[in-house]
Amino acid sequence: MSDSSSATIADSTLKDSQSSSQMYQSSLAMTEKVLGEQEYETQFFGFTPKSFTDGVYNAVNEYLTDCLEVVEKYIIQEFSAVIPAETVRECTQQLLPVFVKTFDKAFDKLENYLLCNIFHIPNNVLLPEDKPQEFQYTELEQEEIDRDLETLRQKIRNAKYVNACLEQELKDIATVQEQYDKMLTLLERLEKTTMSAGVPDLKESLVFTCDKVRALNIRIQELKPLSPPRFKLHHDDTSMSKMNKRLRKS
Repeated sequence: MSDSSSATIADSTLKDSQSSSQMYQSSLAMTEKVLGEQEYETQFFGFTPKSFTDGVYNAVNEYLTDCLEVVEKYIIQEFSAVIPAETVRECTQQLLPVFVKTFDKAFDKLENYLLCNIFHIPNNVLLPEDKPQEFQYTELEQEEIDRDLETLRQKIRNAKYVNACLEQELKDIATVQEQYDKMLTLLERLEKTTMSAGVPDLKESLVFTCDKVRALNIRIQELKPLSPPRFKLHHDDTSMSKMNKRLRKS
């Protein structure tokens, strides 16, 4: 075999392969389209249109068979003396394919009409549950929506963080308030105790006592050069002064 013949065969094989591939792709696309339409029609009607037509076809076929059986029995009963029963059965068996063929042609037209005009939903028609999909967003609009969503998510995270901080601050305030209430209760008890002991005003008594202690401390400091102390009094004049100032301010 020459090289030119081999090349011709190879080209022919390649073209056939490409043609078959194109036909397959076209058939696949058509099948996907039909399946998509059937799915949408099933969603609306509650059944596939093809299953409906198949059911009608099978029912009519059964009626034809039953009808021929009834006719066969009637002829055998009424004309058994003229026509043998075997001949009637043979004629019935030959008549059934003729009926079926004629019915198939007529039903093909009916099926095509039903699928194209009755059970077909146009491409521009949307079911009520699919109305939200009527307006499609572009890629840029989708990106903008995604950015807005991310901004909202970040705001939500920030709000949660602020709420957590505020909750912690409220807990701290509650703790301080609890300690303050305990101190206030303690002071009230102390005031009641001093009142029952005959001390009219605890604050004035403390101020008076601090003044006396401070004056006594000054007097002790003045007496130190005159005579050596027999005992040493530990004191903090600065602390006493601060306490006296606080009591006077309050």
